[in-house]
Amino acid sequence: MKVALCLHGLVGTDNKYGKGNKLISHKVGHKHFKRHVMDVNDQVDVFIHTWSVDQKDKVVETYNPAAIKAEPQLITGLDDPDLRVRDQKTGVESNLSGLHANFCRWKSVKEVISLVNESDTQYDWVLLTRFDIAFLVDFDFSKWDNTRFYAQGPAGPFDNGLHLINDLWFAANQENMTIFATLYDKLPAIQIQGNHFYGGLLERGAPDDYRGRCMFSNHQLARKHLLQTGLHDKLEYKFLREWTGAAGKLSSDTPLVRWHYMNKV
Repeated sequence: MKVALCLHGLVGTDNKYGKGNKLISHKVGHKHFKRHVMDVNDQVDVFIHTWSVDQKDKVVETYNPAAIKAEPQLITGLDDPDLRVRDQKTGVESNLSGLHANFCRWKSVKEVISLVNESDTQYDWVLLTRFDIAFLVDFDFSKWDNTRFYAQGPAGPFDNGLHLINDLWFAANQENMTIFATLYDKLPAIQIQGNHFYGGLLERGAPDDYRGRCMFSNHQLARKHLLQTGLHDKLEYKFLREWTGAAGKLSSDTPLVRWHYMNKV
């Protein structure tokens, strides 16, 4: 049983979008991966794409990846703090940091899955997740069905025309995960199908794609993409993170490091 453990994005901080004041050591997540993934499967190779260029050498020393790509974070123009949007329903203004994070996240996913496909090995399983997560349960893939596409359960509340989906990790065979990784290429088309209306997007040159409807939540984007690609028909839930706010995060089988160790939810 050959498993590709794929880590993407920033190494992580004690707040969302890598904006926290305290860097989370990559060794914390590694401790949990070793116990609950590497030690319970026959062969686990690590693939990494990260925006944390300054952490590359340390990450390589700890993970000994089969392949790694580290590069400066994607420039989208959407992280400009002066670029504001107004929700036409509520009148509330906000910046576009969420959209910027969407592009950075799914670009990193695309890149790390490309590394897997460029390798000489065909993997039975691809486990896609992030550095700053603390698995508390075993991912023993010998007991899973690799014709299925796995995500953490249960299904979330109905919002913006979709049931939200937990998005901290996904697992599937290599072919299906490659399909899933095409989400980045479809982001504008998926995002403008949302039901949140925004105006004033062109005040500082925001892309025309975002003049209308925008879907910001990765919980929605992932669900929509699974539906559009047909992978949703193969979806099966594994392990739990209840949709009960802070309580659900703290009791999750696979919490973020900042939830589990720092009680920052």
